[in-house]
Amino acid sequence: MICRYGSSVFNLSSLLRNGLALRWHILLCVALLCCSPLLQARECLSFIYASGGRAFWANLQENIAQEGARLGYFIYDRGSVDSEHLIDDAQIELLNVAIARKCRAIILAPSATIENYNEILRFLPVPVVLIDRNPGLSSQFGAVASDQTAIGSQAWEQLKKSHPDIRRVLVFPNQGKVPSTEQRMAGFAIAAEKDHVRVVYGPELDQSIGRGRQVVRTWLYTQQPQFDAIFTPNESTTSAVLLALRQLQQAGRHPFVGVDRSPLILEAIRSGELLASMVQDTEKMAKIAVQMANDAIRHPSRSGRNVLLPPFVLNREVLRNAR
Repeated sequence: MICRYGSSVFNLSSLLRNGLALRWHILLCVALLCCSPLLQARECLSFIYASGGRAFWANLQENIAQEGARLGYFIYDRGSVDSEHLIDDAQIELLNVAIARKCRAIILAPSATIENYNEILRFLPVPVVLIDRNPGLSSQFGAVASDQTAIGSQAWEQLKKSHPDIRRVLVFPNQGKVPSTEQRMAGFAIAAEKDHVRVVYGPELDQSIGRGRQVVRTWLYTQQPQFDAIFTPNESTTSAVLLALRQLQQAGRHPFVGVDRSPLILEAIRSGELLASMVQDTEKMAKIAVQMANDAIRHPSRSGRNVLLPPFVLNREVLRNAR
């Protein structure tokens, strides 16, 4: 009896003649023989994330893999998330890799720095579903993201509810004019200024938490700005500012609301250094994105949906109740 798996060939009769010591070889061969059709039948979806927010992308990656597996897909991605060192222009290369691997659809968090992205997507031979952000792109197969404006406006509501006497808020922007963080800051500024609160801005911070910490620490130490509260629009800026405040022994001195979650952010909320963080529903976002990709594969002529998901507030009370 001959067992084949790919280019490998196993002779079961020969293995049987060699006695009990080789039974595990037989079991392995049978397992491969049984699983081979299943492995070959699994179709590929590609997930391409962007820079910044390591914990956010890792969480989204995990949820996409789970939902993909539930629907019978293998998810091709870049492996362990290292978004601090990801060059967004590498997305073009990753799109080519996804096509070369014959992925049936692509779930893409598009970079805002790539020119003519609409033209690039239009000529791809597979459907593309947009996730998390949309820098002015169009996708007939759908898009799912958090309501970025609501993240900003609700962050202000958290500060106002806790400290109604706030008159001046310090915001640290994200470098690169990423549409999602720009919309969050705009939502925050509109809501705060409506309550006659002045919004002032610190230096722009890139996705490197270490560099951001140094920039914030130096700026706060040398400029000595006057402010009553702090808002940061994503995971990397929240982490960088928090670490800088700790170095300056100022953590917890001012009410501070951030965005996204990570072990560092959760620890800061529990300790009172962070009043709250606005969190995106990565589980629902991943589920909708994979289902959109599946629909685009099965029904390519259908138009996709544009879905905005509300954020939720993560504070000490929520963490206590979650135990």
